[in-house]
Amino acid sequence: MKKSYASWIVAALIVAVDAFLCVKNPQDLDRLLINAILALSAFATLHARLLSLASAGFAAIGAYASAILAIKLGLPIWLSIPAAVLACGIVALIIGLPVLKLNDVYLAICTLGFGEIVRVSIILLPSLTGGSTGANLSTGFAYEAMKQTRTWELALALLALCYLFWATSRSKTGRALRAIRENPDAAATMGINVVVYKNGAFLASALIAGLAGAFYAHSVGSLDAGDFKFSRAVDILSYAVLGGSGAWFGPILGAGLLTALPILLRDGLRFLKDFSQLPNIVNGLALMLAIIFMPGGLAALFARRSSRASEARGEASTPGDGIEDAEEERVSGPMLAVEGLSRSFGGVAALCDVSFAIERGQVIGLIGPNGAGKTTLINTVSGIFPPSSGKIKWEGREIQGRAAHRIASGGIARSYQNIQLFGEMSVLENIVVGHHSRIHTSLAGSWLRLRSEKREERAARAEAMALIERLGLGDLADQEASKLSYGDQRRVEIARALALRPRLLLLDEPAAGMNEIETAALGDFILELKERGYTILVVEHHMDLIMKICDEIVVLNFGSKIAQGAPEEVSRNEAVLEAYLGRE
Repeated sequence: MKKSYASWIVAALIVAVDAFLCVKNPQDLDRLLINAILALSAFATLHARLLSLASAGFAAIGAYASAILAIKLGLPIWLSIPAAVLACGIVALIIGLPVLKLNDVYLAICTLGFGEIVRVSIILLPSLTGGSTGANLSTGFAYEAMKQTRTWELALALLALCYLFWATSRSKTGRALRAIRENPDAAATMGINVVVYKNGAFLASALIAGLAGAFYAHSVGSLDAGDFKFSRAVDILSYAVLGGSGAWFGPILGAGLLTALPILLRDGLRFLKDFSQLPNIVNGLALMLAIIFMPGGLAALFARRSSRASEARGEASTPGDGIEDAEEERVSGPMLAVEGLSRSFGGVAALCDVSFAIERGQVIGLIGPNGAGKTTLINTVSGIFPPSSGKIKWEGREIQGRAAHRIASGGIARSYQNIQLFGEMSVLENIVVGHHSRIHTSLAGSWLRLRSEKREERAARAEAMALIERLGLGDLADQEASKLSYGDQRRVEIARALALRPRLLLLDEPAAGMNEIETAALGDFILELKERGYTILVVEHHMDLIMKICDEIVVLNFGSKIAQGAPEEVSRNEAVLEAYLGRE
C-alpha cells in the first residue's frame, strides 16, 4: 500500500472514531477540541526545537484568570478570555528570555517547575482561586455563570488556529522554524535570528495554551488545581510527539487518537471502567512508543509536500544562471582583517594570536594539519562562538562577538567542514532559506496572503531554482537533502551560502568527498565566483585545488600562523614543509 494511501486511511480512522464518540456523548467533543488546541500549543514549541512542558501551567493561568475576571469581577466572557490570554503572554515574555537559554532536558525540567509553581500558587490563594477545593459553587464560582462557551465557539477557534498554522508553514517564518528545528547553528549562519524565533514560538505556545485553559474553564464549569498537574503536562506533550513535530496537523491527529483511545478501552473492557489512571497510562505508553518506533509521529506517514521546483522554473522572471555579481566594496581598506585572534576551549588554545587580512576579490587559502585551528577560525569569524581575544574587522567595523545571524545578514556566508544541511527539507527549500534576510514580508502578511508576500516567495524560489540549475542539481530540486550523495550535498551547501548574496564566502573543505572531476569543476566554479567579484576564504586539504585557485595562502599549525604568501612562496617555506606539506 502506498504511503499516501496509508496516511489518509489512518487519519480517516481517527476522525471516524472521534466522531462516533462525540455523537455518543456530545460532552466528549468539547474535550476533544480543547485537547486539539493544547496539542497546537505544544507543537508551537516542539517545532522550534524547544522541549517545553509549560503548556499545562499556561492553561492553568488562562483558566483561572478568565474565571476570576468573569465571575468575581463581572467581565463579559468576550473580555475575560482575551484578558486571560494576554496575561499568559505577559508571563511568557517575562520568563522566556532566561528559560530559553536552556536546552533539551534542562528546558523541560525548568518549564515543568514553572507549571508546578502555578499549580501550588492556585492552592495557596484560596480567597482568589478557591484553593485546594477548586473553583466551584462552594467557593463562589457558580456553575451556570462559569459555563458560558458553546461547542461551535471552540470549533471556530480551532479552525482559526489551523488556518494560522497552515499559512505560517508556507511562509518565511515557517521555513525559518523548520530550519531551526533541524539545525539551529546552520539556521543562524543563514541570517535567521534563532533567539527571536524561539521566543516567538514560546510566546505563541503560551497564548494558545492560555486560550485552551480559558475555554476549559467556561466549558466544564468548574476548576481544580489537579486539572493542571504534572500528568497533564505529559498528556499535552504526548499529543504533539505522537502527532509529530514536522507538520502542524500531526498533533491534532495525536490529540484525536489519545482522547478517544482511553474511552474506547473503558467502553470495550469493563474491568477498566473505573480505572481513573487509564488516560495517563495510555498517554505515557503512546509517548514512549512514538519516540522509539515512530520519531516522526503520525505526520511522517504523509508524503512530504512538493517544493514545486517545476513552478519555480517557470516563475523565473529574467534569464540568468542564479549567481549575482558581488556588490561593490563599501569602504576602503581590507574587506576582512583578523588582528591578534585567539580562542581557547578550557585550557586548550585552538587559536593563538592569528593575524591576516583579505582584500576584496581575493581567494585566500587556509591550510594546515588537522587540529591546526582552521575550522575554529571560520567558526569565530562567522559568529558561532566569540573569540577569547583579538579583533575581527569587517569592512572597517569590529564584529567579534556579534551574533551569527547579524554577521550573515551583513554579507558573510559559509559552508561547513561537516555538512550542515537541513536534511528533511528539499534542495530547493534549503537554498530558499538563504534568501531569509532578503524576504521582508511580515508574519501578518503571510496570514493575510498579501500579494507582496506571494511575489517575494515566488521570486526567492525562482532565484534559488536558477542557482540549482547552474550547479547541475536541477533534477534533485524536490529531493530531501539528506538523501543526496555526499558530493551533491556539498554543492547544495555552497549554493545555499551563495543564496545570501554574500560579499565574503567562507568555504570549509568544500572538495571533501568529491572525485577528481568534481574537484576540478569546483575549482573552475570558485574562479568564476572570483571573476564576478566574490571574496573567498577556502579551507582545503587538496593542495592541487589550493594552488590552482588561491592568490595567497595562510598556514596554521597548533593554532598559530606559521606562514603567509603566494602559493609558490608558501610551497617552498621550510616551516610549512616541516609542519604540513612534507618533503619529496
